Amino acid sequence: MSKRKGSQCPSCSKYTMEYKNGVWKCRTCEALAWTPFDRPSADTKRKGHECFNCSNQTLHPIGDVLSTRVWKCSICATTVVEQAQN
Repeated sequence: MSKRKGSQCPSCSKYTMEYKNGVWKCRTCEALAWTPFDRPSADTKRKGHECFNCSNQTLHPIGDVLSTRVWKCSICATTVVEQAQN
Protein backbone atom coordinates (compact mmCIF):
# COMPACT_ATOMS: atom_id res chain seq x y z
CA MET A 1 0.00 0.00 0.00
CA SER A 2 1.48 3.34 -1.03
CA LYS A 3 1.12 6.49 1.01
CA ARG A 4 -0.61 9.44 -0.61
CA LYS A 5 1.59 12.49 -0.93
CA GLY A 6 -0.01 15.91 -0.59
CA SER A 7 1.17 19.50 -0.44
CA GLN A 8 3.58 20.68 2.23
CA CYS A 9 1.98 21.73 5.51
CA PRO A 10 3.10 25.17 6.79
CA SER A 11 2.73 23.94 10.37
CA CYS A 12 4.47 20.53 10.52
CA SER A 13 6.34 20.70 7.14
CA LYS A 14 5.14 17.24 6.10
CA TYR A 15 3.65 16.67 2.65
CA THR A 16 0.22 15.74 3.96
CA MET A 17 -1.97 18.75 3.09
CA GLU A 18 -5.08 17.85 1.07
CA TYR A 19 -7.71 20.14 -0.47
CA LYS A 20 -11.39 19.33 0.06
CA ASN A 21 -14.56 21.45 0.30
CA GLY A 22 -12.70 24.77 0.08
CA VAL A 23 -10.03 24.19 2.70
CA TRP A 24 -6.58 22.63 2.92
CA LYS A 25 -6.24 20.23 5.86
CA CYS A 26 -3.15 18.40 7.07
CA ARG A 27 -3.62 14.66 7.63
CA THR A 28 -0.79 14.68 10.18
CA CYS A 29 -1.33 17.69 12.48
CA GLU A 30 -4.86 18.70 11.31
CA ALA A 31 -3.79 22.29 10.54
CA LEU A 32 -6.21 24.24 8.31
CA ALA A 33 -5.27 26.65 5.54
CA TRP A 34 -7.24 28.57 2.90
CA THR A 35 -7.22 31.66 0.74
CA PRO A 36 -10.06 34.06 -0.12
CA PHE A 37 -10.22 32.33 -3.50
CA ASP A 38 -10.87 28.83 -2.08
CA ARG A 39 -14.66 28.52 -2.11
CA PRO A 40 -16.01 26.41 0.75
CA SER A 41 -18.80 23.98 0.06
CA ALA A 42 -20.80 21.65 2.23
CA ASP A 43 -20.61 17.90 1.72
CA THR A 44 -24.31 17.96 0.85
CA LYS A 45 -26.29 20.29 -1.41
CA ARG A 46 -27.76 22.62 1.19
CA LYS A 47 -27.73 26.28 2.05
CA GLY A 48 -25.23 27.51 4.56
CA HIS A 49 -25.89 29.72 7.57
CA GLU A 50 -26.45 33.46 7.26
CA CYS A 51 -23.21 35.42 6.94
CA PHE A 52 -23.10 38.43 9.27
CA ASN A 53 -21.05 40.36 6.72
CA CYS A 54 -22.92 39.90 3.40
CA SER A 55 -26.27 38.55 4.75
CA ASN A 56 -26.30 35.62 2.30
CA GLN A 57 -26.91 32.05 3.49
CA THR A 58 -23.44 31.04 2.43
CA LEU A 59 -21.51 30.51 5.68
CA HIS A 60 -20.20 26.92 5.77
CA PRO A 61 -18.09 24.99 8.32
CA ILE A 62 -14.69 24.23 6.79
CA GLY A 63 -13.04 22.39 9.66
CA ASP A 64 -12.64 21.70 13.35
CA VAL A 65 -9.49 22.34 15.36
CA LEU A 66 -9.53 21.03 18.92
CA SER A 67 -12.64 22.60 20.45
CA THR A 68 -13.17 25.29 17.81
CA ARG A 69 -15.06 25.25 14.51
CA VAL A 70 -13.95 27.38 11.56
CA TRP A 71 -16.61 28.77 9.18
CA LYS A 72 -16.10 30.58 5.87
CA CYS A 73 -18.48 32.45 3.59
CA SER A 74 -18.40 31.26 -0.03
CA ILE A 75 -19.43 34.72 -1.31
CA CYS A 76 -17.37 37.30 0.62
CA ALA A 77 -14.73 34.97 2.21
CA THR A 78 -15.51 36.17 5.76
CA THR A 79 -14.03 33.70 8.25
CA VAL A 80 -15.53 32.96 11.66
CA VAL A 81 -13.88 30.97 14.45
CA GLU A 82 -16.40 29.57 16.93
CA GLN A 83 -15.27 28.34 20.35
CA ALA A 84 -17.16 25.32 21.69
CA GLN A 85 -19.20 26.18 24.75
CA ASN A 86 -18.69 24.23 27.96
